[in-house]
Amino acid sequence: MNTKIQQFPILLFFLIFPIFCLSSCNSSITENFKTPAPSISKTNPPSNTLNTNNNSESIDIKETEGALSNNQASNSQEPPPNFEETQESIENNPFLTIPENFNFPLSTITIFNPGDLSRVTSPFKVVAEIPKSLENRAFVELFGEDGRLLDREIIYNFGLSGFYDLTISAEMEFETITLAETGLLKITLLDDFGNPLSISSVHLILLREGNSEIAGYGDLRENLIIERPQEDFEAENGNIFVSGYVRAQDLGSLKIKIVNENGETLRETEGVLLETKNSAYSLFLGSLEYFVASPLDVQLVVEAMGEKIPEITSLSSRRITLEP
Repeated sequence: MNTKIQQFPILLFFLIFPIFCLSSCNSSITENFKTPAPSISKTNPPSNTLNTNNNSESIDIKETEGALSNNQASNSQEPPPNFEETQESIENNPFLTIPENFNFPLSTITIFNPGDLSRVTSPFKVVAEIPKSLENRAFVELFGEDGRLLDREIIYNFGLSGFYDLTISAEMEFETITLAETGLLKITLLDDFGNPLSISSVHLILLREGNSEIAGYGDLRENLIIERPQEDFEAENGNIFVSGYVRAQDLGSLKIKIVNENGETLRETEGVLLETKNSAYSLFLGSLEYFVASPLDVQLVVEAMGEKIPEITSLSSRRITLEP
């Protein structure tokens, strides 16, 4: 009996050991066939190539970014507007208005006496001011209602008015055909080459007899303003887009010109006039084509022509450069 009890542990060992070995083998086999975990590298930079699907071509990010940067750089300078598209867009706008914050400049030539629509007899005195920086020759002219020249004074000497302005003073005489007629008093300021730099005017009632009734000066803002292009603008690609504002009692037409230093008109076109909804000023647009082989300094001139009295009533100009 004791012999059997002593043999029992030995038998139990031989029964359990094979089961333990079999279990260890299965664990080893299972471990070897597990799906390996993805490796994550923190040091490797991301690829510069994107592939949206298996059949698409690769897109290089650096090249794409470079192309976008170059495209943005090329678009940083806004191309000149297309005149036909701009005109059509504005004409189709039923609410064409001038921006409230637009700063209308003061007139280059300010006529203080006589004021607009004054009733004058011959002779009468003219008093006006111009900026001191524009001390050149000036003409004071008086025209009858049929456009005939009644009187003309050339001003060489200017009086000092304050620190910044110069005074133009002249006495005008005239003879009328009828008892009374409409007249135009015009002052023209010339540049260093003797070409018109600025023109300002007032309408008058010319009386053969009676007493003068001088009206005070009114709105001192410029009657004709070139908004685009600005002074010293460098035009390119053979085209200039011009825009601005104009007001006049007797506005017949508006001309836009390119004039050289000799006063010769190189290019000329009619400006398009568009009425605004919130101002006495009208918007004008124009486009001039040109061709030059080398840079050329010229004067861009915009002039408003009267309808009843066929004379220039307002003129503004800009010094610009035509580039090939």
